[in-house]
Amino acid sequence: MKSKKAVGHVEVILSFVIFIGFLTFLFFIFRPFDLISNNSLVDSVFLNMKEELGTKVSIVSISLSEQALINISGENCFGIIDASDFLTETNCDANEKIIVRDKKNDLRDVHINAPKPTKIEIELKNAGEDKFYTILCSEDLIEANTPLIGCQNIGEEGTDYDLGIINEKEVWSNKSLTAFKIAYEEDYPSLKTKIVPEGSDFGFKLWALDNSDTLLLEAGVSPEGTRVDAKTIPIDVLEEDGTIKKRTITIISW
Repeated sequence: MKSKKAVGHVEVILSFVIFIGFLTFLFFIFRPFDLISNNSLVDSVFLNMKEELGTKVSIVSISLSEQALINISGENCFGIIDASDFLTETNCDANEKIIVRDKKNDLRDVHINAPKPTKIEIELKNAGEDKFYTILCSEDLIEANTPLIGCQNIGEEGTDYDLGIINEKEVWSNKSLTAFKIAYEEDYPSLKTKIVPEGSDFGFKLWALDNSDTLLLEAGVSPEGTRVDAKTIPIDVLEEDGTIKKRTITIISW
């Protein structure tokens, strides 16, 4: 009877040892705590890059009345003289920061009387496409808008034109992404102090969202044999011409 009890105790002990060994094996293979830590590092890199490379773009639409269209028929451009409020709200205080597109998304010449803008002038180009416009403003645009000559002024808001709701969108800046890649290649030690903690490294790849084979930007290659953690995230990128493109960015850390 005692021998049977002894055997039973041995079986329990062996089962426990095997179970602990199995758990140890799983922890060794999958390293759950390492994964949590490394995923946190990738997320931290993404947020730090977003803070460095993010920008804001303000967007507002304008619709001209039928009477206004009649009044400016045959002109090369028109002017809105009571534009100070919406130009201030959209931070359009410099000609380098503003872009105007028509209903077909074609660019129109535009000019504001900076540095304290009160008037905006917009090119007239296509008789059938002169009613609706979209104004975009951002620090990261690089337009060189020159003055327009002889523009016909229209009346005030609510009579000759209507404004849509001003939308402010947070996006990534293509101009800043390109400069960031150059800084990475020229002075990585200084750059990485802003992005990753000491002892860690990072890189990134920027892709076209609709074509994963199209690599737009790349910086950083991990050493061979190094464990790498990565995450791919969709982002909106503001191009220098005011278009907002759908991209994906792959963050790499090691």
